Amino acid sequence: MDDSGEPKSGLVVLAWIEFEAGSWNRILEEWLDIRRQLRIKFGVSSLTELHTSQYVHGRGRISSKIPKLFQTGTQILWKEFGRAVAIECLKGLQFIEGLEVHSIYTYKDDASDSLAKERLYRHFTLHLSRELETNETLALVFIDGNGTDKIFQKVHRELSIKTRSIVEDSIHLESSNSQLIQIADLVAWCANTAVERNSNSEFAWGWYETFLSVRDPDRKPKKLKKLDPLISKA
Repeated sequence: MDDSGEPKSGLVVLAWIEFEAGSWNRILEEWLDIRRQLRIKFGVSSLTELHTSQYVHGRGRISSKIPKLFQTGTQILWKEFGRAVAIECLKGLQFIEGLEVHSIYTYKDDASDSLAKERLYRHFTLHLSRELETNETLALVFIDGNGTDKIFQKVHRELSIKTRSIVEDSIHLESSNSQLIQIADLVAWCANTAVERNSNSEFAWGWYETFLSVRDPDRKPKKLKKLDPLISKA
């Protein structure tokens, strides 16, 4: 899971990828195949962190072997290069069977960014818990970050320990150390762009619909108008 948003409009987004535990290694391997293609086509190492908001806008030097297509004399077309890399990733994600992408969003109104994110995450955990209970299964949740943001722990500990199907608190991983978190980052950025439609990202307004909707059961980012109340521990 990763978050995104736009401070000026108050937009807050949470996005995640989801799969059966028994499929995780195959899904990771298929993503690593995509990363190998990035190395072959674009010179982007599989060890290089892909932080979408950076490279799609030409910030961050994710390759030292730029194809001639993205060079004009001594100038490198970093924006065009970054966007081509993102599209290559998105095209690959379309065909990873068993992988689902999800995104939810709201507007913070008078609430702080932190409170709006907490309420979104509470909605996520409540609905995931209901789904897990129905299917009589368990889940782990991994989130981008170093664990210093305690709102996730707070929400998990509101759940009843007697019936809780989400194992432990959320597990935090730095995106630089997790390929799967980097996928969630791409989904979150695309969801944010699809909703916010900032003029600086007009080139990607349709990316979610074009590439990710096939993997999203809701087919688009889901707006939450009424968020769930506090979860009872009873």
